[in-house]
Amino acid sequence: MNQPNRKRQIVTLVVLAVCALMAGAGSIAYYAKRDIDYAQKCGAGQCWGYVLSQQMVTGKVTLRFWGSWGLDWEYVFPAGVVRRATDNRWLATDRAIVVNLRWSPAREGAEEVPVEVLYDYQRGTVAVWSPLALWRMADYRAARGDRNWLDEKAFRAAVDAIEQ
Repeated sequence: MNQPNRKRQIVTLVVLAVCALMAGAGSIAYYAKRDIDYAQKCGAGQCWGYVLSQQMVTGKVTLRFWGSWGLDWEYVFPAGVVRRATDNRWLATDRAIVVNLRWSPAREGAEEVPVEVLYDYQRGTVAVWSPLALWRMADYRAARGDRNWLDEKAFRAAVDAIEQ
């Protein structure tokens, strides 16, 4: 083999290796996340819980409910800052949870908005109380898009019904 071909092969291999390393480092950085809040319960050979996490590069915040039987439901919040507000409450012998959060736009001095999510792991139901639309569809036929959303009183009634 002549010398120019050997040098070309070495340069090609080095370029490919550098590209592979950069792609790997970029993927790791993009998918790196930190958990903001997490809770888990286990019983009868199964575990369930939730995790609130934020990607380090994009800042995207995700609330994920999971269960060892295959449950994997997640919601990505609108751009902004999400934090845990107070201790979350497990209800009805740990079959449901109320996750209590605060969300604010990602700008200085923005007001925080409450977000409370009730998830029942046995029934597979979710209820939310917040002035934000989040994953709820607005009522496009009404003057007020939120007219069919749970208000705080109805949300509290749903929580009380699970506790009984």
